[in-house]
Amino acid sequence: MIRILSILALLLPLLAEAQSSVSLGNVTCQYLIIGTNNVITNSPVYQTVAITNGGFETGFLAPAWGSGNGAGGSVGTQGGGAHTGSVSAFLMAGLGGAETSINQIVTAAPGAVFSFWTKFVNFPANSYVNVVWNSTTLVSLTTSNANWSQTSITLTNGGYGLMSINVGGVYQAKVNIDDVAIQ
Repeated sequence: MIRILSILALLLPLLAEAQSSVSLGNVTCQYLIIGTNNVITNSPVYQTVAITNGGFETGFLAPAWGSGNGAGGSVGTQGGGAHTGSVSAFLMAGLGGAETSINQIVTAAPGAVFSFWTKFVNFPANSYVNVVWNSTTLVSLTTSNANWSQTSITLTNGGYGLMSINVGGVYQAKVNIDDVAIQ
């Protein structure tokens, strides 16, 4: 990217005004060149990339999903009782309510919607399900529902980074997750 901007800086005296963009994988870098004052503005524009294995139908989390579990916690996939298809993921909090999580790198255009379905299997008071993107908590669910329910989050600014779904708060709080998507 720096090399591209350096080349553009060399071309500035030849251009009166130009606007364009360069795509680098899932990120498009837009630039605007104005006159000969060598002014370059650069802002990334992200394109939404679909969640991989969002229905967990492979029967495995890896390689699409990363996971983590606190001591005594558990995370994985299970057959039967899925929202759609035949497999869902489950997360169960560890000792002392230590968080258990599944995560995936997400690329989202501004305004993209991240959604997932939850079914609370064991959800005592003080349990929670958090969705965290790049260390920022986007939503925290603290009310259980024995039926499948959908949560949708609009990603206003878009971006790129690690999206995690976590359960924690109380030992053995358990939630099933299915149909994770981004549109």
